[in-house]
Amino acid sequence: MFKDLFNDILKDLGITGYKRPPNLKCPNCYSVMKKISIKILGNYGNNYLELDFCQECESLWFDRGELVKALEIDLKDISKYFPSKTKQSVKGSGKRICPICQKQLTLVNYSKDSNIWVDICSNGCGIFLDSGELELIKLYSLNPLQFSSQTQQTNQERQPLMSAESTTSFEEPSTKQDSDTKYQFLNDVKNLAQRIQKVKDQVVYKVKQIEDAIKSKNILELKKLMNKQIFAEELNELGLINQEIRNMYQKYGNQKQIEDLQTHIQNIIKFIDIRSNSLKDRIAVEIEFQQEKEKEISSFELTNINKSSEIAKSSEQKAEQRIKQKIEPKMEPKVEPRIERRDESKDESNVEPKVESKIEQKIEQKVEQKSEYQPIQQPSTKLENTFNIEKIRLPSFENLLFYLTLNDKFIVFSENKIYLLVSNLPTYSFQEIKIKELNFRIKKVKKIDDKIYLSGSSGSMLIIDQDFNVVNFYKIGYSDILDFIIYNNQIFALSSGRLYTLQEGKVVEEKSININFLEVFDGKIIGGSSSILIFNEKFEKLQEYQTGSYQQIKKVKVLGNDLFILGSGLLAKFDNQKIVKYNLPKSYLEVNDIDFVNGSYYICSNSGGFYKTDNFDNYQEIRLNTFDNIFAIAYYNNKIHLLCSGSNLLIIS
Repeated sequence: MFKDLFNDILKDLGITGYKRPPNLKCPNCYSVMKKISIKILGNYGNNYLELDFCQECESLWFDRGELVKALEIDLKDISKYFPSKTKQSVKGSGKRICPICQKQLTLVNYSKDSNIWVDICSNGCGIFLDSGELELIKLYSLNPLQFSSQTQQTNQERQPLMSAESTTSFEEPSTKQDSDTKYQFLNDVKNLAQRIQKVKDQVVYKVKQIEDAIKSKNILELKKLMNKQIFAEELNELGLINQEIRNMYQKYGNQKQIEDLQTHIQNIIKFIDIRSNSLKDRIAVEIEFQQEKEKEISSFELTNINKSSEIAKSSEQKAEQRIKQKIEPKMEPKVEPRIERRDESKDESNVEPKVESKIEQKIEQKVEQKSEYQPIQQPSTKLENTFNIEKIRLPSFENLLFYLTLNDKFIVFSENKIYLLVSNLPTYSFQEIKIKELNFRIKKVKKIDDKIYLSGSSGSMLIIDQDFNVVNFYKIGYSDILDFIIYNNQIFALSSGRLYTLQEGKVVEEKSININFLEVFDGKIIGGSSSILIFNEKFEKLQEYQTGSYQQIKKVKVLGNDLFILGSGLLAKFDNQKIVKYNLPKSYLEVNDIDFVNGSYYICSNSGGFYKTDNFDNYQEIRLNTFDNIFAIAYYNNKIHLLCSGSNLLIIS
């Protein structure tokens, strides 16, 4: 809905752009436009976008595809550098000339109903915006319905949709003290940026070393890595840097440079979280493979030893029989006298001892061999599977991520599909629910007041009822909506570094925030990244509780009256205004979900990890004979359902 109109025209015409001249002239005042560099905040860090800006009339020229990228610029930055003074679009003459192909630009209404008049090139060279129109398009993209209703008001009644959040800024220093403060601030930012870059280089170097150890199959080194936190030093350093950034917030206020540093740290922590989990999974698989290989070799050697023992016993029995007989069949007395005389001439006492000594030597060799290779029996740590497991593969190649139970319905959500469980005892099948508006990748699913809320990529949020009819569909900005809550009839939607507030489906506020989850617990708003934060309705921080770990909190889950905290190597409970941290069966375990079933807790992890515990002191590992990642645990119809990667569903009874 909010795609650049210029891209739509290019798609219809299929025309490529012309070659740019070295000096671009403004289509409005014919002055030479200047190249400026603007920072945009994306999902993978900060990037810079070069734009053509006219210093005379403050207009902008966007090459093909640049307008979509420019709309990722923070609203307060757009309002600061490219403000709309009249809050009204300038409708040009319609006779302006493209600065690249020298053809006449076409005057169109942006997105057909915005009342923002822009000039586009029909040859696909670019799009031209008058002064202030970039801010209007940004406001329209955040909330088209409210913006369209405001454009119908008179100029006296016209008010901005939302004002950019006020920030403290360093203007030109008027005194020596102001100059010293600005110099000290820039110097602090530079030092912290260098420290962050050093940590990043160390992380990349460690990842390369671990990759080499995995390729070389160095089991001793891999076992050492398995029993320690790989990036503990780097996370500790980032924690110290983060504390200094908080001190800078208190000293200098909300500066853009400080926000950039904090965003950079969050990106590095996310990278560490993802890479450490994947590396430890690979290490665990490699160690388990080598251990199985050693067991096969030991089993083969034990088989050979048993065969040798049987041969030794057989030889020993034959020797004992021959020694008892003392006489060979050929030595019977029925012989001629001369033959008997020849036998008498031989020393028969020397024959039998030779045979006896040879046999005894062989017996001793076998017995020595048996005692030398006698294996030591090791106790088995595997838990015998006493469960009945049924595996169902859904008709998709996506991961199964979420589930809901609604009015006796069991609903499973993959990355962009919805399935309804159909019970055909003794088997199960799933029916796909097709919804036209579900054209995005699902990031979060929640059930609120008998309605299903789904958020996902490209700022999408879909609300459906229990019969899968669409109630509402929102577009909130351009970034993925990672999580959301409903509090006091307001929807708070969280994207990467942004929080949007919606009232009656309209965005009324946007602010910067560095958290990665949201939840309502005990009537309070809970959020955070590596710690638990308590917010008020205006999302002002009231309290903070540390988890004692530098790892990112993956999610929180409410079970009854308890709030559990899940993450990489982290399982804790928020209890009586404090965090109680529990031991895990493996220190590196990636805890994806937890559930309480029939008096016991079950937790799931990657690579088929599934565990049962009653008190979080002792764990029983349930072998599922799979290496699929398990993302969620659902208890339905007296059976445990495990949602796995590769569209696999495990039903345990």
